[in-house]
Amino acid sequence: MLDRPDLEDSLGQKLRNRRKQLGKGLREVSEATLISVGLISEIERGLASPTIRNLIRICDALDMTVSSLLATTDSDEEEAPHILRLAQRAVMKFEGRGMTKELMTRPGTQGLQAMLVNIEPDCGSGSEAYSHGGEEWGLVTQGQLEIEIDSVFHSLVAGDCFRFSSALPHRFHNPGPGISQVVWVVSEPLY
Repeated sequence: MLDRPDLEDSLGQKLRNRRKQLGKGLREVSEATLISVGLISEIERGLASPTIRNLIRICDALDMTVSSLLATTDSDEEEAPHILRLAQRAVMKFEGRGMTKELMTRPGTQGLQAMLVNIEPDCGSGSEAYSHGGEEWGLVTQGQLEIEIDSVFHSLVAGDCFRFSSALPHRFHNPGPGISQVVWVVSEPLY
């Protein structure tokens, strides 16, 4: 499993390589994404962690997918393509959101994508609801989760499940006091 500095260095290097491959300067990417030149430079050098929204914006500007950043060539994948070992999981930390996502399916694969999401108390997806394609299903395995789906709030505890169309505006939050852990599955991979 890549630790945080290795993952950030890898993401940043892939972004820099793609930008240079396309012959784009930092300013051009900045104008396309509305992200400062300084922050893009720090992300490329592994000095800053991008938010998912910023990562998606940068990937769009560079005509690439987020999943291509997380993809690795792995001899175990060739030998056992249907198995993903614990040590092979990509781990993404969203420090500004107090959240960690472990991909429990290989990045870039088609179909279902499963994640183990850990959310610190009083943290979550943010104040703005969002939507995208596909469906979502989840199982709260630890703690509590408040989830808003299409402007309706639901309070869940360990053992509770949810399922909804991802096209409905949604957001989530851990009201605390401890960490919330959710097995989260989406039908259209996000990463």
